[in-house]
Amino acid sequence: MPSSGRDLMASTRHSWYRMRENGARRTLLPGLCALAAVAFLMISYIYADAPSASREQTIDGLVRLENSRVDVAYVAPGMTLAPYSKVMLDPPDVAFKRDWQSRHPEITGEDAVRLRAELSASFHDVFAGELQKGGYALVYQPGPDVLMVRASIIDLDIAAPDRRGVPGPQPTTYVISSGEMTLLAELRDSQSGALLARVADRKKGRESPELRVANAITNATEARNAFTHWATLLRDRLNDAKTVAQASP
Repeated sequence: MPSSGRDLMASTRHSWYRMRENGARRTLLPGLCALAAVAFLMISYIYADAPSASREQTIDGLVRLENSRVDVAYVAPGMTLAPYSKVMLDPPDVAFKRDWQSRHPEITGEDAVRLRAELSASFHDVFAGELQKGGYALVYQPGPDVLMVRASIIDLDIAAPDRRGVPGPQPTTYVISSGEMTLLAELRDSQSGALLARVADRKKGRESPELRVANAITNATEARNAFTHWATLLRDRLNDAKTVAQASP
C-alpha cells in the first residue's frame, strides 16, 4: 500500500483508539466475526459537506462525519458513489487481538492462520453474492466505473474458536457472547486511487441472557449474517447514490 494509504489507515486507527480510551460505547458484532459494518455504513452519506473549521480533517483532506452510523467515518468533501457500477474487492487482511492466542493456548499457530483465512474468504464470498444481487459485478481490474474497497479486520477475538487441530473430540463450549472485532476500510477510485472514504467500526457478538453453545458452525453462521448485513448496506448506498444523481437536474 502506498505511504499515503498507510498514513490514512494509521489516522483512522489512531482516531479509533482515542475514542476507545475515552470510554466510547462498544457496539454489538454478530458472532465469531462480527466484523464491523463499517466501511459501508458510512456510505449512507452520499455526499459529504464541505469542511469547516469546527470539523476534524485529516492530513489527506478527508473530513469527519458527525452522527454517522459507525464509530469513525471520514469522507472526501463532495464525493459521490454514483459513477460506480462495479466493485473491486480484495479479501481483507485479518489480525487477532494481540493477546488472543496467549488466552487460547489450545489453538496452534496453524489453526490461527486457518481461522484468519476462513474469515477473509467468507467476507469476500458474501460481499460478492450480495453485490451481484444488485447488479454490481465484482471485478479484478480497475476501470472508470469500478469502486475499489480495501478492508482489514483487526482485534479479532473469538470466544470459542474451532479447535480442529486439537486431537480427540471437540469439547462443548458455552458462551454469553461469541466475540468481537474491528473493521477498517477505505473506498477509492480504482483508476486514480483517489481516496473517497475511510471508516472504522468495532462490533461485539450478540449477547444472550443465558449461556449458549458456541462452535465452528455457530461462529460461521453469525459471521455470514454480519457480512450479509454490511454487504447489503453497501449495495443500498450505491443504489441511493444513483437515485440522487438521476434526480438531479
